[in-house]
Amino acid sequence: MSELSTLSKVAIGASLALATAGAVYVLFRKEEQIPEKATGSVTSEPKDIVVEKIDASKITVEQLLSIMDRIIESQNVMKGVMKRITDEITSGDLTFVQAYERVKELQPNDPMEQTGLSMNEFDELLDKFQEDPRILDSIARIMGPSEEDMAGDDGKILTVKELIEIHQYMLDELRGITEEVKGGMKFDPRTLTVTAQVLVGAKVEKKFKVGSPAVERSVMTHQAQLATDHKFATINMMMQQAMTELMGEQNLLVGRE
Repeated sequence: MSELSTLSKVAIGASLALATAGAVYVLFRKEEQIPEKATGSVTSEPKDIVVEKIDASKITVEQLLSIMDRIIESQNVMKGVMKRITDEITSGDLTFVQAYERVKELQPNDPMEQTGLSMNEFDELLDKFQEDPRILDSIARIMGPSEEDMAGDDGKILTVKELIEIHQYMLDELRGITEEVKGGMKFDPRTLTVTAQVLVGAKVEKKFKVGSPAVERSVMTHQAQLATDHKFATINMMMQQAMTELMGEQNLLVGRE
């Protein structure tokens, strides 16, 4: 597998999972009003998604660039949604269920679902057109920080000790969410993933006074040292296990239906 393919799986896969990209151009129209609070019971009903299955073998580079533009646009707007919810959590101590409802209310649909493309198909398309500089530019834009991230970033670099402390706290919070989800409620998996990330990120920001851009940049800065740090590696492995357990609980609930 090529370097581009590996890179795209990490970068674009993460962007879709954490930013929940979708048809966001209708989300923040000036004439639309976003409710201040989400209320009601938790449901797992997804938003209506019009799927127009695209034959991956017939997609042109122009079509792929169009899909990537939608992902970039969606990712940037979803970051704004996540920041809005983060502010609500840090100022109002939203519960997990309240945060979930807020995310479900505001998040856009997923363009990958709308096209019917799988991540493997998308990755193969990036390999196919990897010589096109426009594709490389789009990947760089997906991986890079948004203009909003850069505007609010003070350039702070955390120490390795601080990063380990923060990640340990993230693990503890993620385990707490997993225990709460074990209560028997059913959640939409995509919304659940985003809610967990937003809630943990908000609590990190509140406790450590640092945002995700600084954490991500600091991890990249110290990546050589962190790669050989046993404690950091163990914490990250346990975070992956916690997320697997979190999603596994939902799969079990769905399987019992």
